[in-house]
Amino acid sequence: QEFRRRETAALSDALRQCHVVSAGGGAPVQQENRDLLAQAWVVHLVGDAAEVWGRLHHSSGRPLLAGGRPAWERLWAERASVYAAVSDVTVPVTGRAPEQIAQDILSAARTAGVAGVDEAEEISDDS
Repeated sequence: QEFRRRETAALSDALRQCHVVSAGGGAPVQQENRDLLAQAWVVHLVGDAAEVWGRLHHSSGRPLLAGGRPAWERLWAERASVYAAVSDVTVPVTGRAPEQIAQDILSAARTAGVAGVDEAEEISDDS
C-alpha cells in the first residue's frame, strides 16, 4: 500500500506541473487516482495482449508479472474497464509506429480542444 500512496502523491504532483503524464498500469485502480485523472485529458494506449506482454515480461521489479502471462492477462482484462472509464480517448498501438500513434493523439487533442495543442507541430517520420 505504501507504493500506491506514493504513486498517488506522484500523480498529483505531476498533474499540477506537467502537460503530459504517463501513469502506470495500476494507477487508475485507486479511486483517488481516478479522481485526479478526471481533471485531465486522458489517453488510453491500447495494444494487443501478446505485444504488450512482449514489451513487459522482461522488465524487472514488476511484482504483478511474477505470476506469468496467464495471471498478467487476467489482471489486464480486469483493469480494461477501469482504463476505459478514465479515458477521454483510446488510441490503438499494435503494429503502429510511434509517429502514427503521436499523430492520432495530437489529432484527438485538437478535436477535443485541449489547451496548448494548437501550437503543436504536425508529427512526421522526419521529425
